[in-house]
Amino acid sequence: MSISYSFFKNFGVILGSLCVSILFPIGFLIGLSFDSFAIHQTIIQHKILFIVLSFAWIVLLTLIHGVMYWLFIKPVHQFTQWIERPNYTNPPKDTPFGWHPIYKGCGACSKRFNNQLLSLTNEKNELLDLSQKNEHAVVSTNNQLIVEMNARQTLEHECQTIKQTLEEANRFKKEFMANMSHEIRTPMNGINGMITLLLNTQLNKEQTEYATMAKKSADSLLSVINDVMEYNKIVSSAINLERMDFDLYKVLDNVEKNLSMFAEEKKLSFQCDIDPNVPQLLWGDPMQLRKIIIQLTHNAIKFTEHGSVSFGVSLKDQTETHATLNFWVKDTGIGIPKEKLPLIFDSFRQIDGTFTRKFGGTGLGLSITRELVEKMNGELIVNSKLGEGTTFNFSLVFEKQTKQLQPAQPDKPSLIINDADKQKVKILLVEDNIVSQKVALSVLKRFGYHADTADNGRIALEALRQKEYDIILLDIQMPEINGIDVTKTIRDKKITIANHLIPIIAMTAHTMNGDRETLLNYGMNEYISKPIDPFELKEKLETLLFANKPTNQIEENIDIQTIVDYQSAVNNLGGDMAFYRNVLSIFIDDFPQQLKQLKEAILNKSTDQLIMTSLSIKTSAATIMANPIKQLSFEIGKAGDDNDIYKAELLIEKLENEYMKLKSIASHLPES
Repeated sequence: MSISYSFFKNFGVILGSLCVSILFPIGFLIGLSFDSFAIHQTIIQHKILFIVLSFAWIVLLTLIHGVMYWLFIKPVHQFTQWIERPNYTNPPKDTPFGWHPIYKGCGACSKRFNNQLLSLTNEKNELLDLSQKNEHAVVSTNNQLIVEMNARQTLEHECQTIKQTLEEANRFKKEFMANMSHEIRTPMNGINGMITLLLNTQLNKEQTEYATMAKKSADSLLSVINDVMEYNKIVSSAINLERMDFDLYKVLDNVEKNLSMFAEEKKLSFQCDIDPNVPQLLWGDPMQLRKIIIQLTHNAIKFTEHGSVSFGVSLKDQTETHATLNFWVKDTGIGIPKEKLPLIFDSFRQIDGTFTRKFGGTGLGLSITRELVEKMNGELIVNSKLGEGTTFNFSLVFEKQTKQLQPAQPDKPSLIINDADKQKVKILLVEDNIVSQKVALSVLKRFGYHADTADNGRIALEALRQKEYDIILLDIQMPEINGIDVTKTIRDKKITIANHLIPIIAMTAHTMNGDRETLLNYGMNEYISKPIDPFELKEKLETLLFANKPTNQIEENIDIQTIVDYQSAVNNLGGDMAFYRNVLSIFIDDFPQQLKQLKEAILNKSTDQLIMTSLSIKTSAATIMANPIKQLSFEIGKAGDDNDIYKAELLIEKLENEYMKLKSIASHLPES
């Protein structure tokens, strides 16, 4: 704010010089505008006057300089000095007239200005401090964000690594369980198969008892393996519910037929109750529903010594498209203590250790069942009273089928497979395990079939190039070339093989969820798990071999009189053909139940039941003069007397074929 004093001191000199500098050129210019000679003459003539005027001009300039110094330069200088003071209230005493108000006004303005300037300076400093703080905060925040971003990227990388590790572990687990299933089931197939073959040979009573105990132990071990494998499927979420049309009544009837034998062994009352309002045709997963009901009902039979076991279904609610069904299983068994009820669904737990020793089991059955019910969006509820029995309930919602139940169609003529047909069948058995190979060959032999064998996939493909076969029984896990690659090669039309469409039945110890669908997608026609169920193998084998065989052609080759001597039977009945047809119809209707009893006797090694049932069949067959059935029944009874279960089983297969023949020609008998 201060101004140098020397500047104001010389201000007059500068101003005077400026005036001279201005006026002299002006005078010079004015002189130029006149005649220079005339002016020169005038100056010479009046030189005294010119000198006086010039001196006067200088004096005048000096006076002007002094006045300007006094009026302007000195006050301004004093003002600048005063304004630089901290107090503006006392202006200089020698202040020229007229400057005193200016001092006061300027002092007030300067004071306000300085105060405002000070305030602005303070605000500027505060803003600078705030800006620095904000800059530091921004830098700190940016650094923190960078650290967090790096930490997040590290975490994401770790999560991705963990995910990949878990997926890899899950894949290894699935492979391990699949291999474990194969490695356990393959020898179990051999054990079960060989014990079955042993039981079908000539054994004394003690040997039969030991072999039967070994068979039951093997079956128990297989049941444990199945439970563990099933539990693994559930905990690994490997079970996927299917959606398909199914007949609920047939599902429940199948359960009743499968378990009635166990109830009869314990002399328990056993029945299935179906509410007539329950819709018959539904949409859902019948396999899992069947598994749930079988597990609960089998448990009920196992823990019931006296009384009854029943199961059934009732309608809880329904709409036009869906039905809510309540399923229940009730028994009069040992019951469950109230305090133990929460424990029964725990994995590997039973309510009492003595139960495991007495009834066996892994403690997984109810845990698996509850998981299946919950997977189907239901809830399994148990009510029990110790010593009085137990009731399980669960409700499930099913979609109703839109189509209506069609009236029952008349039975198609039954397929009859005689020994000549079986001898013509060319079967290739591809199995690397020698024990499993012998078991399969023995099963086929029991049913009248012969098979060539191949120890691995490479040998099988070579055999197919040299000979045309009708069907292949193919193991999946084999050395060199596995079953899947063999199937791919067979279906490849570029490969030289006689029949690229040859039926293939997969025989595998793999039982993981989706195995069947996977194998069928690779081009196989059927699937059977190990240990092999002989009757399941027979059914699938003959379905693929003979399902399309013209039935009428078979009937034309059958001589009715060799099946049933109806003329002699009618004569014995007084010539009443209508009465004979009625008796024949009753025999045909009753025979399946008697056949079932024979098979149960074989399964239970019960020679007494075998003898009594065969005697009943023989008596009835004699009445209608079905001589082949009569003779086979007699031989079955004799095999029972001789304790030859194996021979009896073969004869029962022949008996079933003769029954099929009788059933097929019944409608061709004359009316009178």
